[in-house]
Amino acid sequence: MFICTSSVSMKTINLDYLRAIAALVVFFSHALQIFWLPVVGLGSFLHHFCHTLSESAVLVFFVLSGYVITFSMNKNIYRNNGSLISSEYFLHRFARVYPPLLLSIFVSIAVFLMLQLFNLPGYEAPLGLPRDIYHAREYLRISVFEVATALAMYGGLLEINGPLWSLYIEIRMYLLAGLFAMVFFSGNNLFKKFVLFLTLCIFIKLVFSSVASLYYPCWWLLGTLIYVVKREAFKFQSALFFGLLFAVLVLTNKASITSTTLNFIVICTIFICAFRYPLSENRLLINTASLSYTLYVLHFPLLLLGYSLFSYFYQMAEPSLLVRIMSSVSMTGLTYIIVFRLAPYVENVHWYQRVILSNIRKIKIKLKATI
Repeated sequence: MFICTSSVSMKTINLDYLRAIAALVVFFSHALQIFWLPVVGLGSFLHHFCHTLSESAVLVFFVLSGYVITFSMNKNIYRNNGSLISSEYFLHRFARVYPPLLLSIFVSIAVFLMLQLFNLPGYEAPLGLPRDIYHAREYLRISVFEVATALAMYGGLLEINGPLWSLYIEIRMYLLAGLFAMVFFSGNNLFKKFVLFLTLCIFIKLVFSSVASLYYPCWWLLGTLIYVVKREAFKFQSALFFGLLFAVLVLTNKASITSTTLNFIVICTIFICAFRYPLSENRLLINTASLSYTLYVLHFPLLLLGYSLFSYFYQMAEPSLLVRIMSSVSMTGLTYIIVFRLAPYVENVHWYQRVILSNIRKIKIKLKATI
């Protein structure tokens, strides 16, 4: 927790606020989508409102990730006299990402098994009430292949846990950033640099196969640019880089130039305000920030299960507005409580790092003993 009230800590708190608010926005917009769009339908004000808010919140996550990863890399390089310790970087990313992802996969499988075991809506019958005019999901299915691709962070389980799509993009950016830093901060071994550079080029070619695939990575790079500008002070070259990045964003999303422009202006303004106007500590937001990643990857299957149960109990009777309100609020609150209870077990990054390092050392000792 952040108790210090220095300017640095307050600015850190501001970034935590952004993380918490973005996670809550995605969470509540999905709750509205699952429980209320079946009543009002697509094209409604609620639909556009949820879509706009959740899209903007996800972009904030990408920008925050770019900023934080660049900050972390810079610390790594500074601590190690100008060289990146790649094992430290990748181990930290692994310990940060995989435990919540594994929990998310486990919960997704558990939700699917509950639907199957109790024959709830979403398994053999559509997920929703007969009168619904929209379904967040029609049927929920999970295959072994999907679980495998989710573990490999390559597009699995998106039907039952849609928000994972952005995590898969982030993982690619982590790898890209790590390879890029290794090329420029891996010592003076030219052969090693050449191999790393070749690997980086192949990775870029495989992952970013079209212009449109650069859209979200560009938002991630905006976070990197914000960190660099904040650290080095704003200069004329900075304005050129911001302009170039904005131009690439527009080119990669030609269908929504207006929304891209608006998001770019709003997000840049948000980060400027976050650094210039420190806020006092808010315990609720800071606690939410500490579980934001788990909330992001866990809430969707739990909300789908909640709506499946709601649909099961009201298949034969049209629920009143009050009943729907009470059900959506209670299911949303229960989801948050479940995440709040589980998050400490999977977001303890330093503990997982120590456990992994300890096991690696034990394996090395055993290997040496057998040789």
